[in-house]
Amino acid sequence: MRIAIATAALIIAALPAHAMSGAELLQQTRSFGEGYVLGVVEVRTGVLDKDDPKFMQIRTCVLNAHVASDTLYEATVEWLRRNPKDLTFPAFGAVYKLLDEMCGA
Repeated sequence: MRIAIATAALIIAALPAHAMSGAELLQQTRSFGEGYVLGVVEVRTGVLDKDDPKFMQIRTCVLNAHVASDTLYEATVEWLRRNPKDLTFPAFGAVYKLLDEMCGA
């Protein structure tokens, strides 16, 4: 089930025509939100970006933290509440910014 949710989140996150905003993420069910956030985290930590000097730092931080998907979701929701100006931007950006903060990148 988690693979299906993560796959759906990856597909949604990859669609440039309609990227779900932070506000839309907050309106989704918790289970969908957890799957979406986990999918974005998996992309951020699993797809090597040679042009991103922070990639290995964030990957190591997240993998060593052993953070559960519900905790990542709650942290993302809290991040969006602290940064309401980002509610209109794509939700995956909020997850990326959360990981940057969390990992000191």
